Amino acid sequence: MENHELIDQVTAVTGRFTPFSLVVRPGAPDFLGLPWEQSLSNWQSGRLVDVERTIHRHVVRCVDYDGRLYALKELPQRLAGREYGLLQHLEGKSVPVVQAIGIVNRFRRMRAARLSPDWDSDAVLITRYVDFSLPYRSLFTQPQVVDLRDQLLGALTGLLVHLHRAGFFWGDCSLSNILFRRDAGALTAYLVDAETGEVHAKLSDGQRCYDLAIAEENVAGELMDLAAAGSLPEDWDAIETAGEIPDRYRQLWSQLTGEEVLGPGSAGSNRINVPGECSLTLRGSRVSTDVDISSRASNSHLCIADVLGMAIAEIGV
Repeated sequence: MENHELIDQVTAVTGRFTPFSLVVRPGAPDFLGLPWEQSLSNWQSGRLVDVERTIHRHVVRCVDYDGRLYALKELPQRLAGREYGLLQHLEGKSVPVVQAIGIVNRFRRMRAARLSPDWDSDAVLITRYVDFSLPYRSLFTQPQVVDLRDQLLGALTGLLVHLHRAGFFWGDCSLSNILFRRDAGALTAYLVDAETGEVHAKLSDGQRCYDLAIAEENVAGELMDLAAAGSLPEDWDAIETAGEIPDRYRQLWSQLTGEEVLGPGSAGSNRINVPGECSLTLRGSRVSTDVDISSRASNSHLCIADVLGMAIAEIGV
């Protein structure tokens, strides 16, 4: 919690003490005028704002401070502190995630009418709402974009690859745990729920494959829910669409981290552009990505299979 302001306040409510501690980032609102002595579900405040939100297992409300929206999520104190730290870690790795703003630890009961460290408590995690973002269900209620399917899967797999390269095992990848924002006609995915995640120095192939399997299963279920509600486009098959996630992931992972040995006869040194904002350099008989390689995928041979035809056509090998 270094580099953050700590505000402690004890308030009196109907003759009983209801203490809470509030930790916020510098420059953020103090949030002290909110009714922290109540459960979020019972709040009545002029700062509450109704926004389109993802489906969540916890109670989530949004508040407005000077035109900026903040999401408040009620959950156990241990989970709130853990998720706060994980979001800060991912933000430091430049991964697109919601910004962790603060934590409120609240104490509901007191023992023997005096302050005691073993009171029951709960907490509220405060995050900055991503401006102009939408939950996935809202994407299907707007005028349909021709390439929505490709953009949606591309944004999700791009986020998952980014997380894995940062050593983060998600454990609950789903459309419901993501906010999507349009930028220059494309979708960008932001992680909004990290409570099941784990940080490692480097993920094993098994961990990455397990996260992929979870993502495929969750997305298939979410798309089937949309189909049942009549919101899924008729030409989308839920199982088939979700089944594209592993292949898209492996392709992007290989483009960003892979290296492949070509056969004899490959000569010269030429540069070509490939999808994914990386480039390939052909030197002698090797093709490698011109990016910082932090890890290797055991199936990295899939990388060149997808771009080699374009490469040969462009450089005339």
